[in-house]
Amino acid sequence: MSHNKAPKSIQVFIFFFSTLPACFLAVLILWYGVNVPYWDQWDIAPFFEKLSQGSLTFADLFAQFNEYRQFFPNAIFVILGWLTRWDVRFEMYVTFLLACLVSFNLYRLCQATFSSSAIQRSLVLLFTNLLVFSPIQYENWLFGVQIVYFMPIACITTCMTILYSGISPKVKYLTAACLCTISTFSSANGILSWLVIVPILMQTLNDSVKKRKLFLGWGFGFCLATVIYLYGDGKPLQHPSVSAPLAHPFQTVIYFINLLGSPVALSWMYISTVTGLALLTIYVLVIIYVLRARESDLWCRTNCWIMLGVYSVLTAFMITIGRSQLGLKESLISRYTTFTICLSISLIYLVPIVLNHSIVRGRWIKSKTLASRLMIALAAIFIMLHLLSATAGVRGMFKWRQLRLQGKAQLLFINFFPVDCSTNCLYPDSEVLKKKANALDQLDFLSPRLIQSVRVLDIEGNTNQTPSSYGLFESLNQDNHDIFTASGWAVLPGTSEPADAVLLAFESENESMVFTMTVTKLFGHFNLDSLNQSKDLYSRWQKTFSRSALPDAPMRITAWAFDASTGKAYRLNGEHMIEKPDK
Repeated sequence: MSHNKAPKSIQVFIFFFSTLPACFLAVLILWYGVNVPYWDQWDIAPFFEKLSQGSLTFADLFAQFNEYRQFFPNAIFVILGWLTRWDVRFEMYVTFLLACLVSFNLYRLCQATFSSSAIQRSLVLLFTNLLVFSPIQYENWLFGVQIVYFMPIACITTCMTILYSGISPKVKYLTAACLCTISTFSSANGILSWLVIVPILMQTLNDSVKKRKLFLGWGFGFCLATVIYLYGDGKPLQHPSVSAPLAHPFQTVIYFINLLGSPVALSWMYISTVTGLALLTIYVLVIIYVLRARESDLWCRTNCWIMLGVYSVLTAFMITIGRSQLGLKESLISRYTTFTICLSISLIYLVPIVLNHSIVRGRWIKSKTLASRLMIALAAIFIMLHLLSATAGVRGMFKWRQLRLQGKAQLLFINFFPVDCSTNCLYPDSEVLKKKANALDQLDFLSPRLIQSVRVLDIEGNTNQTPSSYGLFESLNQDNHDIFTASGWAVLPGTSEPADAVLLAFESENESMVFTMTVTKLFGHFNLDSLNQSKDLYSRWQKTFSRSALPDAPMRITAWAFDASTGKAYRLNGEHMIEKPDK
C-alpha cells in the first residue's frame, strides 16, 4: 500500500507545484494592473459613446483597427466595458483566463501524445506553465487591449484538443472551422490558424475521398475568411513597406531569429540571437527526424507540437516583414513574446518524444544515459534563462505600473494642465485625449472622475498621518526675477510608494489653489531597502514654474502628494514663501 501511495502523493504535489507560475502571475496582475486606458484603448472609447446613444453597429466593431480586424475582441471590450464601467483591469483578467485555457489545452494534448508517467507529464506541465505565464509578456498582461494577442493561440490549442478527442469527425470539423473564424477576426496573424490546423484535421480521417472533400471545404473556408478580412483593408500610413526588409537582409534575419529567442532571453540582444538560433536549429532537426522516421504513430504524437511551432515561426515571419525596418531593438519588445513563445513550448514536448523514440529505435541517440544528460542540460539552461527573463519581466511590470499611474495623474487634471506627451503620455495627441477623456467622464467610465476643481479643499485626502509621512517640500529657489524651482520627495500614504504626481499650490486669502503639477523621477526598481536608506533614490521631484502663473501678491507655496487611484492629495511637510514682486 505504501509503495503505491507515495508516488500518488508525489504526483499530486508536482501537479499543484506546476500551477504556481499561474498563481504567481495572477498576483502580479493584481499588484501591477492600473485602471486607466492606454494608447490603442482610447480608440475603443468611441464604442461606448455610440453604445450609450444606441448607434453602435456591426460595422463599427468589424472595421479595421490599425492592421487588425478584431471583431471578437471588440465585442468583448464593449460588453465587459459596459458591465464594469470600463475598468480595464477586467480585460487583463480575461487575458489571464485565456492563458489558463491555453495551459489546460496543452495539458490535455500532453495526455494524448506523451507516453510517459503522470509525474513526468506534471513536470513537463511545470516547464510549460513557466512559459505560458511568464512575466516576460508583461506588456500584454497589463495592457487589456492585448487580448487580441492571446485569442489566436487560445483558438488554435482548443482546436487541437478537440481534434485529438474522441468526438465525431463532423463535430470536430465544424468546431474547428468556428474557432479558426474567431481566430481570424481577432488578430492579424489569426488567419494562420487555418493553415496550422490542416495537418491535424487530415490525420482524423482515413478515407482518401473524405480527406479530399475535407481539404476542399477547408480551403474554401480559408479563402472566404481571407477575402472578408481583406475587404476594404488599408495599411497604416506609419508602417514601413513590406518590401523594405529586402534592403537589409542581414538585419532582417537577425530580427527574425531574435523574435524566436526573446521569450526566454528578452532584453539581451546577443543572448536572444543565440537562443533563437538554437531553438530554430533544434526545431528543424526534430522535424527532419520525424519525417525520416515515416511512422504514423510518431507523426500523430508530434503533429500538434510541430504545428504549434509552425504558428510561432510564421508569426515571427509576419512580424519581421512588417516591423524589421524599425530596428533590432524592436525585436525584443515584450508584446511579441506571446506570439513567438509557442516555439519554445512545442520543443518542451517534441524533444522528449523524439529522444525516447530515438532510444527505442536505436537511431540518432541510442544511449538512455546520454539522452537523460542532454535533457538535464537543456532543462538547466532553460531554468537559468527563464529566471533572468522573468526577473526582467517583473521589473518591467513595476515600471509599467509607475508610468501608467503617473499618466493617470496627468489625465485627471487634463482640463487644467496640459499633458506632456514627450515624457509620459497615455495617448500621442493631447487634444484628442482630452476630448475622449471628457466624453468617458460624462458616461462615468473613468474611475476616479476627472478633477473638476483646483481648490485643494476639494481633493484633499483625509488621514491621521502627519505631513512628514508623505514627503518633504525641501526647497524653493528663485533662478531670476520670474523663474522658481521647487524640489523635494514624495510618497503615498500607507504604501511607501512614490507619489503618482506632486501638486504645487499657493495659499492666498485663506484659499489654497493648485497651479501646477509634476511627477516623481523613478530610479531603478523600488524596494524596501532603498526606502529605509533614502527616499531620494526613487521619489524625487522637481518643478520649474514662472512667477506669472501666480497672483500678484505674497503667498505661501505648499506641495501635495497625489494618489491617482483615489484622486486625493496629501500635504507634504514644509512650505515656502514668495513675496510680492517688485514694481
